[in-house]
Amino acid sequence: MAGMTMSETDDKIMATQRDKQGQTIARAVDRSHEAREQGGEPDAAWSMGEKLLNALIFERQDQLDALDYSEAEAIDRLRYDFGVTAEQFPDILTRIRAQL
Repeated sequence: MAGMTMSETDDKIMATQRDKQGQTIARAVDRSHEAREQGGEPDAAWSMGEKLLNALIFERQDQLDALDYSEAEAIDRLRYDFGVTAEQFPDILTRIRAQL
């Protein structure tokens, strides 16, 4: 991405992530099914992002607290994976929850 401004680079990355959004949501749904079978608990081997997403999907403040994240911080971290703004992220959660 040589020759691009930071803003142009960010826009390109976000567009790429939006293109992959369906795959990312499908993986989140799969992980959520796994977590549901474990009482809503994420697997210890999951990445930080997967654990944060699990906490948001199942509305588990205790999990966010254990990871030392607020809801807003978790959304800000995860939104890039889906190529959306923080304001759009609740729609992602709704789409995931609808498939559970």
